[in-house]
Amino acid sequence: MIIPIPLQFSNAYLLKTGNNVILVDTGCKGHHTHILKAIEEAGVNPDTIRLILHTHVHADHCGSTVVLAKLLDVPTLIHRYEYESLHSGNARGLITHDLEGKILKPFILRWGVTFFEPTYQMDADTFSLNEFGVNATAYLTPGHTAGSISIVDHETDEAIIGDILMGGILFNMIRPSKPRFHFFIQDIQMIRWSLSRLLKLNLNRLHPGHGNPLAVKDIKQIFADFLT
Repeated sequence: MIIPIPLQFSNAYLLKTGNNVILVDTGCKGHHTHILKAIEEAGVNPDTIRLILHTHVHADHCGSTVVLAKLLDVPTLIHRYEYESLHSGNARGLITHDLEGKILKPFILRWGVTFFEPTYQMDADTFSLNEFGVNATAYLTPGHTAGSISIVDHETDEAIIGDILMGGILFNMIRPSKPRFHFFIQDIQMIRWSLSRLLKLNLNRLHPGHGNPLAVKDIKQIFADFLT
């Protein structure tokens, strides 16, 4: 089960199988209070959270990790391709894709990334999350960043995709369920590869880092030319 946690600038998620839970992303610095409240409201016992997994290490997706990892006493995971950005504290590869990205970039660069030493570094194209009690698989899906990860929940045939795509226009305020490219794309060809990889898994919905859940049928329609 995927439980969204909408935050001020992005989405975090709870990924749940039975009594085992993974927290995916942690929003910006200071969002830990909201996330802890959302965990409580979802009826999730914090003691059942086994891992904090990051789709990537931009500041709006890992800003509260240091605090939450300590409070929840859980390990953390990134893909190894993200480590250099995490260590330097810079959002490497923040390449603007549109006007909204150009407007946002100066503000995002000021946030920086608070370093934490990840407990695990994914070092392959896929990584089973069964060892944490969750029936899901993490997939390397580069394009937004080199080490971006998507997580497929095998119980619902849905996925958390970070910033491969996003929903809505005008900073997600209008039509937040309409699929679109993210403001920032490091490698558009890798976005095509990653999106094609996910669509081959016959998923129902994709949960982005920004905006509402995206229907796969809408993605196929809107990005038909891009994917061929």
